[in-house]
Amino acid sequence: MIGVIRIGLFTEHAYAETCEKALLDLHLAQNAECDEECGNKLEVATANLLTSALARRAEALRSAGATLLLIDITHNGGGSDWVEAASRTLSPVSLRDSKMAFIKHEHWTKNLQDRLRDVQTDIRSGANSPISLSEAAAKLETAIEASRQPCDRMAVWDSGKVNCSLLVKDLLFASGIVAYAKPGALGSLESRTSLFQPSRYSYVENSKALPLTVVVDRNTWSAAEYFAAILQDNHAASIVGEVTGGAGCGYTNGGIPVKVKNSGAQLKMPDCVRFRSDGSNKVDGITPDIILPWSAHDSDFQQAKKLVDALQPSKRLAPPPAN
Repeated sequence: MIGVIRIGLFTEHAYAETCEKALLDLHLAQNAECDEECGNKLEVATANLLTSALARRAEALRSAGATLLLIDITHNGGGSDWVEAASRTLSPVSLRDSKMAFIKHEHWTKNLQDRLRDVQTDIRSGANSPISLSEAAAKLETAIEASRQPCDRMAVWDSGKVNCSLLVKDLLFASGIVAYAKPGALGSLESRTSLFQPSRYSYVENSKALPLTVVVDRNTWSAAEYFAAILQDNHAASIVGEVTGGAGCGYTNGGIPVKVKNSGAQLKMPDCVRFRSDGSNKVDGITPDIILPWSAHDSDFQQAKKLVDALQPSKRLAPPPAN
């Protein structure tokens, strides 16, 4: 039997009832003023409630006799970093993140300096960490220096050639300084989210979780693509459906707004690149293990039938064993 969970968006802000429950848990009145620190606590509390609900739903389906869990993220436009907790809660294996690159710009210099200050605070306090804080600080110092390197690309207009790269590669992971940390291992470290971003949330890994199949389509974007990609790269799920939209990394901390000189229009360009485990760019979209012949002319029933046909035991693709 196949158990089905539909996730429409990966963001705390999409679930009003859960947010109201978090308000009660934090003893906050609905009309109370909420500054940035308060807002952060509310987001985390809401996300943790969503994670717990997701884990309970998966376990309820197992108890009801499900032998496979199907996660439907079609028409999922993305969301927030809560996707980190959601993917790790459902995965039957521990998830290691892949590398990311960032552009040489003061926007990233400040971002990295903020992370370094958190790590240095823990070093000064003598905090106990399973991750070497001195090595993390050294990596961040290298990244800060790299973010400041000049890269004048104006020569492209004369020669047609780019003589330097705006990207700094091979220093950071999409998750932070390290690719993996056990849930709760970084405890109360000031730098826990700088070291490993998923440490912002409470979640539990489950090696006995049901095998996963994730359904995607051309309207699966951003954080939802991340969900599919990290599970696929870790051989934790089979991906079924269409090639996803290809949102890539996008904008960090609000991005870098640029004002066009003549028109006055404002625009943003991506300031980072997320890579797959094979080195490819996530902007290429996520290619499913089983591609479904869905058509724009298909009714919902026709699309569902093609999906059910693909999930028959004789056609089902099991996740390859982890290395």
